[in-house]
Amino acid sequence: MGGLFDFIRILINISLLWVGFFFLVKLLILIFPRLLEYINRYQIIISLFQISIRTTKLNGPIQRLSIKFQRLWQYWFNVGMVVSLLTLPISIGLFVYNLGILVVKPQNIEPIINPIVPGVNVQGQDSWYLFISLLISMFYHELGHALCIYSFNSRINDIGFFMTFIIPGAHVDIHRDVLYRLDLWDRLKVFCAGVWHNLALCIMALLLMNANFIILSPLYHFSSDKLYITHISDHSILQKSFNIGDQIVSINQCTPTNIQQYIECIESEIKNPKSYCLSESNIQCLNDQIINDSPHMRQCFDYNELLKYQQCTSSQNGTSSNGQCASGSRCIQFAKFNYHLFIINATEQNPSKYGTELIPFVGTAQELWDSFTLNNYKARLTWMSHWDIPRHLQSFYQYLIPISLGLAVFNVVSIYALDGEYILETLLYIFASKQGGKQSQFTPKITRIQKIILNTTLVLLLLNILISYYQLFAK
Repeated sequence: MGGLFDFIRILINISLLWVGFFFLVKLLILIFPRLLEYINRYQIIISLFQISIRTTKLNGPIQRLSIKFQRLWQYWFNVGMVVSLLTLPISIGLFVYNLGILVVKPQNIEPIINPIVPGVNVQGQDSWYLFISLLISMFYHELGHALCIYSFNSRINDIGFFMTFIIPGAHVDIHRDVLYRLDLWDRLKVFCAGVWHNLALCIMALLLMNANFIILSPLYHFSSDKLYITHISDHSILQKSFNIGDQIVSINQCTPTNIQQYIECIESEIKNPKSYCLSESNIQCLNDQIINDSPHMRQCFDYNELLKYQQCTSSQNGTSSNGQCASGSRCIQFAKFNYHLFIINATEQNPSKYGTELIPFVGTAQELWDSFTLNNYKARLTWMSHWDIPRHLQSFYQYLIPISLGLAVFNVVSIYALDGEYILETLLYIFASKQGGKQSQFTPKITRIQKIILNTTLVLLLLNILISYYQLFAK
């Protein structure tokens, strides 16, 4: 439940910041009355836990862009409508499938839809990637609606941006009369445009992520079979042992050439931990640290001697007293003390000067993982090594793709107040129009059917969300 308390603490801190900001603005308005005129002139609305701004300055550029490529946009949004409608049953299936996984909990199968909670499953330094990805995905979504409505020679009122607590957002204000004067199929294209743009953004980000090695080639050398250190944690005990740009050749004689293989090398040690001959004084020190619940087990080892430890074969309980070890020592698994010994073979940035070095690391697998960041990129200029652009781009895409895809899925499904509600309504009117007669005569029946479907998907959505959050915080 530690994650839940961390999340609550973050919410409290953010709430206090909002309260402080709100009262500061009110105080400044009292002191400087002209500030209120400025806020009203630029259509800024500030309330507790929310700030929003509306503008018409983007209407002109979007309209010109739409008119300039009007024929292209017609094809674009025709494709978008078809793709969005194909996504609809898939999205509903994902919700049902995800709920089944959450309830049944089959082994080795993880839920497809996971909640994103800062401070719990999103690290603090990754919050900016999350924030920017949300902002871009929402803006691109609303841009789709705006371009589509202009391509039909209609118009929008304005575009708005807002921040509600920690969630950024955007919206396009389209007058209802303007929207409902459109043909049913054109109206459907407008409602599907946001979903289509999120799917397109997702595909574009995926292509860019896989083309990183080409895009970054002027600045970075990419190697498909070499891993370089691109970031070293300030809290790592290995901070003085490595430099940014060093190559990791092997870990416990396992040679990784990419991140996935690096993870597999670490997991291999966890699944099949090695045993070493430890002196009785080492073993006694480790036992004393466990009894005293001390986090300083590393003090029991002489790091100059770690590379000289003899490997042996221990029994299932992690110890052995056979003749494999010299007198005064026993065969012990480090895993018995929740530790592992990783022998890291690394090549310095300047191999002609330093060459290859074996560096021992005693600790948990998580501590090793958190010590440094690796990828297949090496800066062509030494002074650029600390920027680690590939890592930042990779992290950004890893947030942008699921967030944009998630917005598409949530907006295409029939959920109250989202695009899916209006997509469903328009589809029902299209089906009804095939029977002939005026739209108004089908409205009561369509309203009843729409309400049943909306309530069903709402229950499905709430079950997914509630169970997901419960299982996340229960870990």
